[in-house]
Amino acid sequence: MTRTGRIVIALMSSVLAFLLLMAAMGAWWWQTHRGDLERDSQIAASEGMRFGETSNEAGCLEQALLRHDACQNFSCQVGNNLFLSTCLKTAGPSSGFCIDVPARDELMQTALWRRKTCTEVDRPDSFCQALLNQVQAHCQ
Repeated sequence: MTRTGRIVIALMSSVLAFLLLMAAMGAWWWQTHRGDLERDSQIAASEGMRFGETSNEAGCLEQALLRHDACQNFSCQVGNNLFLSTCLKTAGPSSGFCIDVPARDELMQTALWRRKTCTEVDRPDSFCQALLNQVQAHCQ
């Protein structure tokens, strides 16, 4: 076997070992944190439902954005998405809330709307944009 062939095999073996290590770490993380994530998700969903019963759609989004500011990790953001989703289901309507909200399958309009909306509320990050997915789902 040529030297180049051995180098290619060594590189491919290293990549495979890295991918296996990442899969094992992902499985370990899920086993370790699954219970906490499920519990936190249930709490966030029930909080959203309760908040929505006394608020309107705009109030739900405003509260979710405030909660967004306190979130420091992915699992918190997942819970915040659930909060907003359940809040919007029980909230009263807000005049004009769904105006200018594009359908989720309108990819270019969605990207532009999310970026613009998050920039307007001074939260130009991907978690804010993911949060707006709940608004789109609600408005469809």
